[in-house]
This record gives sequence, C-alpha cells and structure tokens, in this order.
Amino acid sequence: MTEKYEFAVIGSGPAGFNAALTLAGLKRNVLLIDRTPSSLGGTCLNRGCIPMKTYLEEAGRGVSDIESILKKASSNIETIKNGLKYTLEKAGVKFAWGEASFLPGNILRISSGGEYREVRAGKYIIAAGSEPSSIPGIPAVTSDFFFSAENITKIPETVAIAGAGYAGCEFASFLDAIGRKVVLIELKDNILPSEDRDVSDFLRKEFARRGIKIMTGTKITGADEKPEGVEITTENAGSFYAGLLLNTAGRKPSAEPALNLEKVSVDCRNGFIELSEKFRTSNPEIFAAGDAIDTPMLAHTASAEGKKAALQAAGRDIRDINYSIVPRVIFSIPQAAGIGITETDAKEKGIDIRVKKNFFKSNPKALIKGETRGFIKLIYDNSAGTILGAAAAGPEATELIHIMSAPLQNKMTIGDFEELIFAHPTLSEIFG
Repeated sequence: MTEKYEFAVIGSGPAGFNAALTLAGLKRNVLLIDRTPSSLGGTCLNRGCIPMKTYLEEAGRGVSDIESILKKASSNIETIKNGLKYTLEKAGVKFAWGEASFLPGNILRISSGGEYREVRAGKYIIAAGSEPSSIPGIPAVTSDFFFSAENITKIPETVAIAGAGYAGCEFASFLDAIGRKVVLIELKDNILPSEDRDVSDFLRKEFARRGIKIMTGTKITGADEKPEGVEITTENAGSFYAGLLLNTAGRKPSAEPALNLEKVSVDCRNGFIELSEKFRTSNPEIFAAGDAIDTPMLAHTASAEGKKAALQAAGRDIRDINYSIVPRVIFSIPQAAGIGITETDAKEKGIDIRVKKNFFKSNPKALIKGETRGFIKLIYDNSAGTILGAAAAGPEATELIHIMSAPLQNKMTIGDFEELIFAHPTLSEIFG
C-alpha cells in the first residue's frame, strides 16, 4: 500500500532538515528520508563540519592525544544529533530510513534490509548531499578516512594532501598541530586559490613557518602503494614518499544515479540537478537544494537553500539567495575568511576599487590574547564608495567576517561604515 504525504524530503543534512522544519512550521505533513538513523545531520554533522572543527579546536588548544580528540568529536556529534532529532520530532516531522529511489508516476521506493515501502508525496525536495570525489587512477583516501575511529588512531608520520582548498588547509592545520609531517600539494599557483590573494599569501607563510611543506603549481601523475608508504609522482617536482595520500580536491553530488531521476523526468548535468526556476526541477512536483544543485558546497548555503526550497514548494514567494555575499570560512590554523568580491576578481572585472587594511598587531585585544598575526581588509568602489568585499586572516577570522554581511547586503558605503562604533577592547574594533 502506498503511503501518502504532502511533502517528502530526501536527505537529512543541512538542506534536508531545514526544509523539513520549515514545512513543519507551516503545519504541513512532512516525511524526512535518509539511509539510516545514524545518517541524521548528513555529512556536515557526521563526517564533515562538526567533527573536523572539533579536531581543529582541540588541536589548536594543544591537545595531541588522538583518543581524547575523537572522544570529544563523538560527544559533540551525539549531542547535536539528539537535539536535532528532538526538534524534528517535536515539530511533527516523520522519519523513514532506507535507500530511496524513484519509480514512474512520482512514486518513491524506500528500501531497507530487503524490505521496502512506497511513498507518494504531493511535492518532493531532493537534498541528497554529496560525497568525496576521487582522482582517476590515483589511490588516495578521502576525508571520510579521518572520521573513522579505527583509522584516525593510525595516522602515519607523514601525510601528503592533494588539494589546498578549504578542506586541504584545514586537514593540513590539524595534522600539523598533532605532530605529523604534512606535504600540501596544489595544482594552481597558490593555496586557497579562490580566495583573496593576500589571505592566500598570509596562510602560505604561516604554514611554511610551522613546517608544512607546500608544493603549488604541482600535478600528481601517479601514486604507488608500497610497504613503506605511498610513492607519489608529480609532473614537475619529482617523486617522494608519504605514509598516506589524502585527496581533498573536491566533492560530487550523490543524487544520481541512486535516485533514478530519469524515471521522473528530472534533468541533470554533470551529476547536478538542473533547475527550471527557484529550486524547482524539470518535474514541477520535485524541488532540489544543497549539494544536489550546482551552487557553493557549503553547509550554511545548503541550510538557506533548504528553507527557500521548502517555502517555494509550499507556494510561498521567496527572495533569491545572493550567493555573492555568502561568507566563506576556513577553520585553518590560523583562520581565514572572505565575503563578497576579492581584490583580484574586482581588478579582472575592471572595477575601480580602493582597499583599506588593518593589522591585528595594532589591535589591543589581539595583543591580550597573544595572537597578533593577521589582518582584515575592505574592498570598496572608488567612485561610489560602496563596500564590495572583505577578507580576514588571523584570530577568530571565521567569526569576524560576519560583521560585513549586513553592510554588503545593504550596499553600505565606506563612509557610513566608518561611522559605526565598536566596543573596546575587542577583536571586532579592527574594522573601525
């Protein structure tokens, strides 16, 4: 017998659980689907943001005992998961656990343990998330390796990391902090290649100062597993050995082919679900959000998209997400962040800009904390004075960058911003 719901949400990560909670808040009948109860919270909670940031926070405090770090991460995951489950249940959201796949007629089959149930919803929201991608022909572990209790206690002395983006820089920071030798390999000419050049240069110098070996403009062409480790061959920098090769060079969406989207006429391109309008797919009854669609693969972006997709599916008017001012945060040691346009991008677009920069070495609170390395910078239109972007590197950069969200959203001028008063002594007053 086919079960009927007003809405079914596939995936319980940030996009999925926010979509379900939004619909439940509208007093709609909602079914939230994921593989197992342990999957609740998605990659972010179980194999991404939360455990990784716990690792970094503990290691940044000087904790090097892996068992202790793992115990703290597991505790944090469990606490958050229990709170999320309670919130969803209290809101009236129903759960279904199993592998989901579509059948013709917009029927969803959910299979688990050799049994299955069929669901027919008035509207579906696909929030199936993403998974680590691989380097063709190169044997390397992914980030998932480090979120296994069995694996993390056996980290070798030397780890090579392929990819120096957000995840690569965070793993490099963590591994360095717990006493491992790290080789960071990046195909482009600098680490954090999509971020402000000043931020990239600063973090590169800090990593080098800590002893992290950095190889930029370097392509990995081969990796052979041997008893003594992995022999890594590069196109232009020779060969070397590492105990482990970690690939952090990207993620790919998980929706296709698992969901059989072709059976319900949902179009995809390069694995991503295509949208015909705001979060609506080529099937008018099916919506999509989060890593399933081709937008920045960030948990906070997915959360916003889940809420918007739910409102759209419920027939509410929604504003477009301004992706250009989504904060970009890197929990490296030291931290880095950006929002809006970078100085390089502005110059490439021919925008006449000016830049203002302040350094933490002149900030009293940074001096008190003993963390004076780093800076903040503001980028603004030279003629109109409108603030276009900001970047930060140093203490609490991932928190401080949010100070610029409202000014960018409201197109504040640098003159208006300079009228703001920041409390003293705080790190925030570096913006003043």
